[in-house]
Amino acid sequence: MTRLRSLLSFLLILSILLVTLTNYASLNYYTNYETNDSNNNKSKIIPPLHNSAHNSAHNSAHNSAHNSALNPTLHSIPSSPTTVTYTITLTSCSSTTSHDSTLIGLIDGAYVLKKSILTHAPPSQSPTFVAYVHEDAEGTECHRSIENAGWECRVVPTPLDITLIKTPNLRNHISQNGCCGPSELIKLYAYTLPSTVAIILDVDSLILKPLDEVIERIKIMEEGAGMYTEDWGMVQPGRKAGAQGGFLILRPSISTFNRLVNIILNTPFNEPGKPGWNGTGVGPFWGAMTFQGLIPFYYQEVNEVESVVLNRCEYNNMRDNPYTKDNRECRGPVKGVKICQDCRETKVEDIYSTHFTLCQKPWGCHLNSKNHCKVLHDEWFYMRERLEVEVLGGEFEGKGMKGYCKKGGKDGYVRIGDDVMKAMHVKI
Repeated sequence: MTRLRSLLSFLLILSILLVTLTNYASLNYYTNYETNDSNNNKSKIIPPLHNSAHNSAHNSAHNSAHNSALNPTLHSIPSSPTTVTYTITLTSCSSTTSHDSTLIGLIDGAYVLKKSILTHAPPSQSPTFVAYVHEDAEGTECHRSIENAGWECRVVPTPLDITLIKTPNLRNHISQNGCCGPSELIKLYAYTLPSTVAIILDVDSLILKPLDEVIERIKIMEEGAGMYTEDWGMVQPGRKAGAQGGFLILRPSISTFNRLVNIILNTPFNEPGKPGWNGTGVGPFWGAMTFQGLIPFYYQEVNEVESVVLNRCEYNNMRDNPYTKDNRECRGPVKGVKICQDCRETKVEDIYSTHFTLCQKPWGCHLNSKNHCKVLHDEWFYMRERLEVEVLGGEFEGKGMKGYCKKGGKDGYVRIGDDVMKAMHVKI
């Protein structure tokens, strides 16, 4: 009996040891995926998951230029409860517009975006919804409407005093840079959230597939880590691209928030003979002085924490044209590349999220838009219809754009009805 007990005890200890070693090896595999290049660059590119001969040449050059590693499959990572906060921002509001969106579109966009997130988020992610409202937009109709759409509104100031910026060029011109000047930097408050993961989106975005893979990946990365897409439409071949400002997945970190603010206050920008941030060539381009330039400079050049550049055709797809105007060359980090991955050709079923920029807003009722845009507009209207059917009952008909646009143009758009909004305040 004593020998039997000893044997059982030995087997129990052995099984615990094996499980521990297995888990350690699994964790090591996913936390050490970056390449050990000469610059100790922690930033990588996830290549497209659906490569083809059409785009392989450009992807090879693009990945080589960034010293990237292949993206390991994540299906074996054990799932655990994760708090994920989705954030949007409101920098200004007038009686008719907020940035380039109509007020009605802004309101309906907030409802439909949230519905798309809830549709594709598994219960283990516990999604919450935060809208950062710039203090200049506090109390406006936009503010109240986004709050009514189920987003927790937090009124915040620009996270720095621009008069304290040391570089004269940056201090004098940041107010006119990009879409919103320094007020766009309120997106950085997502780094201060207590969540496991925060996801920054623009209100004119739509989630089309679960984001489980990237969420599972980033939650085992260090605090402050980020995943974003690049905006190659803003630069010429061979130049460094900015981050697309409407999509960033991150591990919150107050120290990273403070570091990003300090970079703006103290780092030279676009001085004579030294283009971009600290002469690195990150900039000038649209929004380079604010969010679109700050993010790649921090993750690619300062390089203090891990980052991943996601495939822009699968995440935050904007249907952008990858070629220069003469169609002779690809926009990318290497000059002379002739074959590009074209996001206009990506199938809807391969897209995780889309961003209505180049294709224009769904509520603009672009009845004659090209098919690669129309299919995504229809997806937005399908999600809107699912929301209304869920709230009011009835059958899903798949109306698409034609079901909610009585004519072309924003004046033809049929807004979400008050009956739906009132019901949603109870049901969502």
